[in-house]
Amino acid sequence: MLTSWYDKSHKYVVMVVSYDQDVQNIVYQEQTLQQTVFNGYHIFYGYDIGKYQEYKLYDSAGNELEHIKP
Repeated sequence: MLTSWYDKSHKYVVMVVSYDQDVQNIVYQEQTLQQTVFNGYHIFYGYDIGKYQEYKLYDSAGNELEHIKP
């Protein structure tokens, strides 16, 4: 996940590239990120105002998916 803030304020842009086809929605800062597909990869993006939070992943049935970190 790539998150960037403008001018050290609370404004941010967020971009997530999902390699897992089970991920159908990502919620960050209580907003569902927009989605596009590019070369078979799901790219999620959004922007708003707020401090960093953990994002949530959901499958097509609305079930929350577990974060797996290497």
